[in-house]
Amino acid sequence: MLSFAEHIKDIDEGVNDPAIFKAIFLAGGPGSGKTFIVGRTGLTSLGFRVVNSDTAFENALKKAGLEMNPDNIFSVKGQGIRDRAKELTAKQQALYIKGRLGLVIDGTGRDSEKILRQKRMLEGLGYSTAMILVNTDKETALKRNDARPRRLDPDVVGDMWDEVQRNLGEYQKKFKSRLIIVDNSEGKDYNKETLRAYRIMSRFAKAEPMNPIAKKWIATQREEVVIKSSMGKTFTDFITEQKNTHMTHIEDKVLYGGVKGTREAINALRNIRDMLAGKSSSKLSTKWDGAPAIFCGEDPRDGEFFVAKKGVFNKNPKVYKTDAEIDADTSGDLADKLKLALKHLKPLGIKQVIQGDFLFTKQDLGKEKIDGKQYLTFHPNTIVYAVELGTEAARTINNSKIGIVWHTTYTGKTFEDMKASFGVKNPPKSKNVWGQDAMLTNASEATMNEKETAEVTKNLSTAGFLFNKIAGDTLRELEKNQKLAQTIEQFNNTFVRKGEMHGNSKTHTDRLIKFIQKKYQKRIDKRKTEKGKGRQQDKLDALLDFFSPQNKKSLENMFELQKQLVFAKLKLINRLNSISNIDAFVKTKKGYKTTGAEGYVAIDKLTGGAVKLVDRLEFSYNNFSPDILKGWDKPK
Repeated sequence: MLSFAEHIKDIDEGVNDPAIFKAIFLAGGPGSGKTFIVGRTGLTSLGFRVVNSDTAFENALKKAGLEMNPDNIFSVKGQGIRDRAKELTAKQQALYIKGRLGLVIDGTGRDSEKILRQKRMLEGLGYSTAMILVNTDKETALKRNDARPRRLDPDVVGDMWDEVQRNLGEYQKKFKSRLIIVDNSEGKDYNKETLRAYRIMSRFAKAEPMNPIAKKWIATQREEVVIKSSMGKTFTDFITEQKNTHMTHIEDKVLYGGVKGTREAINALRNIRDMLAGKSSSKLSTKWDGAPAIFCGEDPRDGEFFVAKKGVFNKNPKVYKTDAEIDADTSGDLADKLKLALKHLKPLGIKQVIQGDFLFTKQDLGKEKIDGKQYLTFHPNTIVYAVELGTEAARTINNSKIGIVWHTTYTGKTFEDMKASFGVKNPPKSKNVWGQDAMLTNASEATMNEKETAEVTKNLSTAGFLFNKIAGDTLRELEKNQKLAQTIEQFNNTFVRKGEMHGNSKTHTDRLIKFIQKKYQKRIDKRKTEKGKGRQQDKLDALLDFFSPQNKKSLENMFELQKQLVFAKLKLINRLNSISNIDAFVKTKKGYKTTGAEGYVAIDKLTGGAVKLVDRLEFSYNNFSPDILKGWDKPK
């Protein structure tokens, strides 16, 4: 349901597309359930673009105010619309091919000559090709056709079914092992069938192109990227150009990132799943719950060592090189921590500018008995970190003056020009500084078993299916209307803060509308003048204009998609938490409760892009709950 304009916007992935130089022909007659199966196999989540003139035709009919029935379809007007839809789809496919993007070419399979001609054309460009043929018995095809709004004559359905069966041998001969037949007859286990197809197509999508034509094209494109980079921004600048970049939660990329952001969210979780099986280019860092943030390094203006808060990137950078400068601008616990950092980090010869989070000072360390074990603990914010006494780690921490986890490196000739990149090479440490690298070096130990992998795959396949059902206009409007996206996130967070997952998505959408109305009605009531009330009413009306029947239905699917992303994310987080060598708890007025890490950041090695994975139902609840004590709180 994505618009042509969105597809044009989306083809810029090119050489870094996850399914580059791969094409899948989708075959199956009326009643086979092709549309359902392509959604279940999660092909869009693998990076494929679906080329289907029927989708454009249906959308155009709706815009023309025509119902999907034979009279309208085969009318002069209807056939004119179909011709334009075919032209649009051809242009769309041509643009995809220009970028060598992954394709799903949807058809019935009755015209084998046309399919094999397209196959030869694509392979001549360097593509590898495959086919998914969704098959049924004739009885199932006829039964399903009879139940469709666009019901065809049963004889036509029977003839098409016969033609597909006759072509099956030719497809087996030409596609060989890359022909996947999915039996979607009544009574068959489509979950098992689609999971099998997904696994095969996933390996197909991720395989490195080996065709010499493809390899040459990729090399040429990458050379062009380097040339363009040398004239302006580097390839990864768009990710890292912001200082101290704010990362949204992975499920919220659907709200803010439009079509591309949604696809990136699905692909990121797929990459993490694959990473835990040793098959991905991603890497992970742990989000530590430290405070405050600290910057340090060599001042590019004079080469002197400094420590700083986030004001380091102000128009007039605020850095501290002496205790006196710290005292002049800060006080209390913050001043004490900055002075200790200046004292103990300066001798380490740090040349680059790096960022981290304070975990502890000597006086922050404590000893606690939790669940029958003696721990050395530190409690910088919400999470209590605990290291079992008697271990080498506990001895090292106890002998340190400060503890800092490092996560970001900045490069550039001036503070103003500096760009951020994830990770700190050789994080500074000494006997006085317990310096930790946030990068997760033992992720390979978190290998998921077959059942866990299948569950995550099912979540992502469902997400891909829902993605196909969301109107492109809806995602585009949300991407442009950041105020609305923020309001939706705010509404979703009312559930997150209570540690709840929202239920029925239709009900959730209706409650969202009431939430917006109530929020702005309060603002209207607070205004004393009619002019002021009118401005707030206009803002309310502008937001409510969004909730057309199409957008409401798309929102319902979007909320369901977000839930599937969260389900997959939580399974991955749970597995990653199992390999932590430092225990984590939250402290209540009644004692300690086990928890996990704040979360993780997944970083793609190719693009430098990063997404945040946080168990919000756990961490956000802990962060906002009055029952959870923070590091600066004292139990009464």
